[in-house]
Amino acid sequence: MPDGEKDPKISDKGAGSQPQPIQGWQYAGHPGSRKGAKLKKRTFLSSVANVFERFVKRQGVQPQNPCRHPNPIFPDEGPPSHVEGCNQDPLSPEGFCPHQKPNSDCTYYCEERRDYFYGKEQRWLPAQEIFPYPDAPPVTIGKGEMITLGVALDYRFQIGMGALGVGLGLTLSKSWTWTNTRAYTAPDWDVLYPYCAFFTFVPKMVRSCGTVSRWPKTTILQPMGASIEICDWSAKPESLKDACVEFPWRNAKDEVEGVLMVVKVECGNEQTLAPPCEQDKKYLLNGVMNEALNHWNMSNPETVRWLQHTGKLKI
Repeated sequence: MPDGEKDPKISDKGAGSQPQPIQGWQYAGHPGSRKGAKLKKRTFLSSVANVFERFVKRQGVQPQNPCRHPNPIFPDEGPPSHVEGCNQDPLSPEGFCPHQKPNSDCTYYCEERRDYFYGKEQRWLPAQEIFPYPDAPPVTIGKGEMITLGVALDYRFQIGMGALGVGLGLTLSKSWTWTNTRAYTAPDWDVLYPYCAFFTFVPKMVRSCGTVSRWPKTTILQPMGASIEICDWSAKPESLKDACVEFPWRNAKDEVEGVLMVVKVECGNEQTLAPPCEQDKKYLLNGVMNEALNHWNMSNPETVRWLQHTGKLKI
């Protein structure tokens, strides 16, 4: 978690030695909280204090370019955190991205805005269903296990990773890996009851949008009949507006960040999700749930009401 913030769902007591249970992401008093399960109450005051602390810490750093903030805010609820006014490489008066260091593509990217959001879940593989029975085998994710996250490019985005990385101010590759730095075990069975569950990872993502400008190439004849192609800077470039790229957020240590969570499902039908009130609120954000793998139980009145209230009910 960024800014020293700890995920309330994951205990780090004894981290690095024994697997740590993920529990307490629900509220004391829900159907699975009997049997004296130790749940961490999330009071209104503690939540406000936590948000205020993050805000103060973030405001302590004011980069010249708002799109290069080292501590961006990833909202737990609502739309992505939106940032305008990227000014690292401003557009020319003609509206194209000025050329900088020469590159083989003769192409340059000027970032104009960013969105910070939680991306689509990455189901932990091999998938293991977590059962709510006292004698159920424990499900653990071991220290050092990894998930690979890819980069999504606008299909019109014909630019090399190196040149794109220059425009973004970072080293860009086609994929990154999130490595689990400690072991975790699933919640106690009575916290899950009457639902089963599975582990999933929700990455922190960045969507960068801006202008791509490409200069044509010209052929220069060389001695002995040889020739080379170079960028023709005297020509007018072709520009593409609103070109976007999505990539995993990386912190100051160049580490991918995200949230490891448990998703509750109906036992015997792991494609059917438990009601929204049983899920981590980050899992309910737009674009997080993998709809190809899971769906809501439309016979549950509580689920239907939530879908109607959030405008997610597909008619």
